[in-house]
Order: sequence, then structure tokens, then C-alpha cells
Amino acid sequence: MEIPNEALQIIVSFDEIENSTETVFFLTHSCFEEVLDSAFTYDTFEKLSIESAAAEEQRVEILEFWDTHIPFLISLHNGYEYYAISIKDGSIVHGCEPEFEAVSVAADSMLAFIGKLIVGDILL
Repeated sequence: MEIPNEALQIIVSFDEIENSTETVFFLTHSCFEEVLDSAFTYDTFEKLSIESAAAEEQRVEILEFWDTHIPFLISLHNGYEYYAISIKDGSIVHGCEPEFEAVSVAADSMLAFIGKLIVGDILL
């Protein structure tokens, strides 16, 4: 899995990026490491979806989705939700429980996503 440069810069540049209540946070390099003391890793939602898959066909669809999407931001405000970058086209998608793979496009790129955060079009 190749992480797009814009996301990689955030991941490797910081140890932690989170709000004061620790309910919204960017996934940084420690979340992508094999051994860590964290409730959330980059593949948390993939694992939850696979555990709840009722059939092999669903499991395959879940794996195909997560092979092309890399989460970089998690929010716990209203249940589990995330933003991920699509490695197919660089767009930023938003997903939430109960079906993490049913996503909507939030921005065309990481730079557009950050711009929407700055002007308040995307609220975390």
C-alpha cells in the first residue's frame, strides 16, 4: 500500500495530533506501527468490519475497499467515524459506523480537505 505524499507528511511529522478531549485525532506514525499501546490503529475499522461480515463475499468486498483507502483522521463524537484518502484518485472520503465502507467524498484532495477544515466547511 502506497501512502500519498500529502498524507505521509502528516503521518511522519507528528507524534500526536488531537483535540483537547481526545475525541478527534489524526493517525500518526505510531498508529501505523506493528506494536503500539493505542486503541486505534490504521486498520481498526477494517478489522471491525471483517469481524461483522456475515459472508465470505462481504469479507472480500471489505478487504478490497481497505486495500485502496487509508484512514488518517478518526472522530469519536457521534460513534466511530473517519476520513481516509483514496489511493485510487487521491480524494478524501468520509465513513462512519455501522457500515464503514459506505463513504461519501469529502474533498478532491488532501489540500482541498485542509482548506475545507480551515474555512469551516468540514467540522470535526
